Amino acid sequence: VSTQSTGIHQFQEIKHWKREPSGVICPGSMIRNIYTQLSPKQMKRAYIVPPSKQTTTIKKLEGNTTPHEDKGWPVSVVRAVEWGEMDSFNHVNNVVYFRWFESMRVEHFKRAGIELAANSLSIILAETTAKYLRPITFPDTVTVYARTLSVGQTSWVVEYKVESGKQNNEICTTGSARLVFFDYHQQKKIHIPAHLKEVLSKL
Repeated sequence: VSTQSTGIHQFQEIKHWKREPSGVICPGSMIRNIYTQLSPKQMKRAYIVPPSKQTTTIKKLEGNTTPHEDKGWPVSVVRAVEWGEMDSFNHVNNVVYFRWFESMRVEHFKRAGIELAANSLSIILAETTAKYLRPITFPDTVTVYARTLSVGQTSWVVEYKVESGKQNNEICTTGSARLVFFDYHQQKKIHIPAHLKEVLSKL
């Protein structure tokens, strides 16, 4: 949880909370942990919220959380930033973005009609990159976008961008991945089927 005066962050996850000018209101089940982290003066700013009032979500609190529709990016997912995704520097850890990118690849596969199954043919990640432009902090709601950048004979490139709702949909991170069609039995890359190339080129 955090307070307006100190910016203290001590919890792994808070799904429902409400902020008031006098401090932070949080679920009663977490009050014990608050008291172990705050000073006596700060404890006066922490309050127990009855379960019936624990309905205000992070998405309603933090800035502009309306996804910025971009027709040039046909695949997008809106997700809340989790407390545990931050590191000791109080921003989302650099590794987390690659997890978000991975989730977008799966969504990209689904849109293309690609089923990830345990068979002889598969798709492998050959290369992935990220460029960090602005830090993202909890709480926030981000929109992660993906689109096909290019399609080759045996591989294609997907690019990503991450926008922060709290930062008025500013682009905070960009990235890319090169994916290869691969035959595990023969241990070699194979050509992308013609019909799939056409579908991927439209995503």
